[in-house]
Amino acid sequence: MSSPSPVLLVLTTTKPGIRSETEAIREATERRTSLCALFVLDPIMASSENRKLLGSILGPSVAKPLGREILKDYETRAINRFEQLGADCEELKIPFESRICRGGFVDEVRSFVQARQPALAILPKRPKSFLSRVFMKDELVLIQSTAPHTQIRIIEEDI
Repeated sequence: MSSPSPVLLVLTTTKPGIRSETEAIREATERRTSLCALFVLDPIMASSENRKLLGSILGPSVAKPLGREILKDYETRAINRFEQLGADCEELKIPFESRICRGGFVDEVRSFVQARQPALAILPKRPKSFLSRVFMKDELVLIQSTAPHTQIRIIEEDI
C-alpha cells in the first residue's frame, strides 16, 4: 500500500508565513501524511536587470556581488525555516521533507507538483497591488493546470 499524497508548503522569500505553515502542519496531521516544504530560489532576483537597477543606485562594482548575497540570504532564510518546520513536525511525528530549487517560481513549483503529486499545495500570499494579484492569479492557473488532482490553497498572510 502506498503512502498518502503529501501536503506541499511553498515558502516565500519574505518573512515566514505563520498562517500557511500552521495550516500545512494541521493538514498533514489530519491527513496522516508527510509535509513537504519547497523554496524556490529564483535567479531573476539577481538578474542582470536587477543588477543594472542596483548598479544605477549603488554603482556596478557593488551591484553584482550584492545580487549574489541576496540569493545567499534567501537560501539561508529557507534553511532556517526548514529547520524550524522540521522540529515542529518531529514533535508531532509528521514525516518532513524539504527542498530548495533553483529556477523560475512557476516552473519549479509545477515540476515538484508533477513529480510528487501532493493532495494539497499551500502557498502564502501577502496583500499586493492589483497588478501583482493579476500575475499571481496567472501563476496559480499555470500551476493548477499541471496537476488538476492537486488542490491549491492560498493563505492570506499579514504584512
